[in-house]
Amino acid sequence: MTEKGRLDELTPGERAMGGHAGQVPIEETLERSKVWLVTIGSAILAVMIAVALPYLAYTFDIRTHQIFKIAAGSVLFGLLLLRPGLVPYVLCLAFPFSDWLPKAPIPLLNTTNILVMCAILGALALTAQRKIHPIVGTPLNWPMLIFLLWMAFSWVNGTYLWPERSWGSVESLKSFWSSMSGFIVFFVMTHLLTERKQVWRIVAFLLLGSALGMLGPVREILDGGWGVRTGGGIGDINRMGSFLAMSGVFALSIAGAFRRAGRLGTFFSGLITTLGMFLPNSRGAYVGFLAAAVPQALRTGILGILLFVVVVGSGALWAPSFVKERVTSTVEETSEADDTTDGLDQTSGGRLTIWKESLRVIEENPIIGVGYGNMMTATRLSAGLYKHVHNLYLQVAGEMGIPGLALLLWIFVSAWRMGARLTRRGGRTALLGRAYQGVIGCLLVSNLFGQRLFDFGLSGYFFALSGVVAIEERLTRESSAEEVPA
Repeated sequence: MTEKGRLDELTPGERAMGGHAGQVPIEETLERSKVWLVTIGSAILAVMIAVALPYLAYTFDIRTHQIFKIAAGSVLFGLLLLRPGLVPYVLCLAFPFSDWLPKAPIPLLNTTNILVMCAILGALALTAQRKIHPIVGTPLNWPMLIFLLWMAFSWVNGTYLWPERSWGSVESLKSFWSSMSGFIVFFVMTHLLTERKQVWRIVAFLLLGSALGMLGPVREILDGGWGVRTGGGIGDINRMGSFLAMSGVFALSIAGAFRRAGRLGTFFSGLITTLGMFLPNSRGAYVGFLAAAVPQALRTGILGILLFVVVVGSGALWAPSFVKERVTSTVEETSEADDTTDGLDQTSGGRLTIWKESLRVIEENPIIGVGYGNMMTATRLSAGLYKHVHNLYLQVAGEMGIPGLALLLWIFVSAWRMGARLTRRGGRTALLGRAYQGVIGCLLVSNLFGQRLFDFGLSGYFFALSGVVAIEERLTRESSAEEVPA
């Protein structure tokens, strides 16, 4: 009997099962299980790494262990260079631990450098093999490229040309490269993601990474005691708070894009990151979260509004005591001051004073600024609490001039419009667009109170998500019923 004859004798159900009743082809079983296996395995690995990193960071500072760090970095570099497709997934799990990642004595073998360089070299290798396109058109390409070029010019100006420069070229180069690395992640994502299933896997890994990021603040709270402000794996209190605020808004906004267990897991990720936002006790993070969460709640309908009102309205009851005390002290100090402006300046750590000096610097250097990294010297307020300008927009305008600020705002406006395109396409694509706009709103507001963008953890997260949104916009463009101009 021929093969066709044998298949004809089978029932439709048996044929659907691969030829034998009750049997599923091995390939199909593996394909169905692959995503969950990878996710679960990555979660277990990430937890192990997150728990071990604080010990490794301490132990590896010993000189006798530095050779091990170099060897481990070399091995990681080789593995990711051979499999560049894994880099985006590793990055998603690395963002909330950017400060804890091992730092080798050789700069290029620092973990963040390895990840970024592997991504760049991997994309070039795949392009040479004609497996991916050399240029992927997205609405953010030109804004990003022109801003990075202007930023590079600003670094040259601040390091070699500005007469009052205050730091050496090597340290300046390290800081500049660290700031650029998060932006480069955008081009990594847009080149290495070619299918929608990859896009949504990265979304899942971003959710997973942000949820695991809670391990940093929790660990430091366990070591230091309840109420201790913690920078977690990012290493800075305000930036950790902003990271959790952004990821919380994103997770809660996109939960409806998944089904069953995926929706439950996404909601859980949003819940724990939102609650964890209280641990760093950053007022800027609170304001940024509220500024983004309120519009998102209004867009979800009456149920979302009621849920938001109940959660926020009951905050006076369930918020930690150290949060309530900080809010109360801020209000009291401001109201008791003879001058409201002086009261605000005192409670904000002197931000109004340094903002005033920053405006003076911008007025004196409006076109090219004082150069990357030189605002502390230019404002003459580089000691004590004044570690930087405490406002991203004033810092960029002071260092890169008004054109630099305009280019930065061009990125945000283009990103917002890109998200708006997705919101018009329906389904989970629309939810991704709305969630992305929520992240943009949170980032825009929180950066009014500090510099929350040039840190690898925050910029990497935002631009990884931007790359995901750009590819989703590109892949759904033809299937969209109507392309509406943003």
